[in-house]
Amino acid sequence: MRVGIVKFAYEKADGTLRRAIGTLKEVATLVKGTGRPDDGRTVRYYDVEADGWRSFKVENFVTAY
Repeated sequence: MRVGIVKFAYEKADGTLRRAIGTLKEVATLVKGTGRPDDGRTVRYYDVEADGWRSFKVENFVTAY
């Protein structure tokens, strides 16, 4: 995600599958506030379809495609 846009899927907290298209490339200007401390178990990404920040737990990652 740091290099470009990635398509991936993860399981949401309610058990449904979330297909996402996200990136971390050139989104530093979109960061507002300080956010939560990084616990190392959560992946934060910029959802290019929803035009906003999203996150998921590492253990809920399903696949990248």
